[in-house]
Amino acid sequence: MAVWQWDLWLVPKARILERFESIPQYLDEKWFESLDWWNGYEVRIEPLLDSFLPRLSESAWGAADGTVVRLSGENDGAEIFIRLDLHQPDPDFIRSLVDFAKENSLVFFTLESNLFIEPELQKFLCEARKSRAFRFLDDPEGFFRDYNYLNKINDEIRDSNE
Repeated sequence: MAVWQWDLWLVPKARILERFESIPQYLDEKWFESLDWWNGYEVRIEPLLDSFLPRLSESAWGAADGTVVRLSGENDGAEIFIRLDLHQPDPDFIRSLVDFAKENSLVFFTLESNLFIEPELQKFLCEARKSRAFRFLDDPEGFFRDYNYLNKINDEIRDSNE
C-alpha cells in the first residue's frame, strides 16, 4: 500500500440497519470484520469498474500504486474493497463510485477511522481529507514527524508478522 492510498469497503446499508436503528458513528474493527456483509446481496459493480480502471485479474481493477478495487468471494459473502489513490484522484471515478453506492443502497466503511460514510459526495470528500493519505499529501514532513502514527504503524506490522 502506498502512503497516498485510502482503504475503503462498500457494504449494504440494510445489513447495518438490521443491527442498529441508524448508522453508527463508530464501529469496532473486529466487529466489522466478523460480519458476513454480502450474504444474500448482489450488486454488479464490474461494468462501472471496467469503464474506469484496467483489469488486473478476474476480480481486481486498477494499478498497484494507484486506485485498486478488488472483489472477493462469490455472490454469498462477497466483498468490495477499494484502495483509492488520493495522489492522483480521478474525480469522475469518485463521483461515479459515490453515485453507484447511493443507487445500490451501499455505504462506505474505512478501518482507518472505523466510520461508515454515507454515499454523498461532500461527506465522502470530507472523510477523504481527514485520512492519513491526505495528511501525507498535504504535509509530508509533518506526516513523518508524527511519531505516534509511525509507532502505531510499526506495532501493526509487528503484530501482523507474529
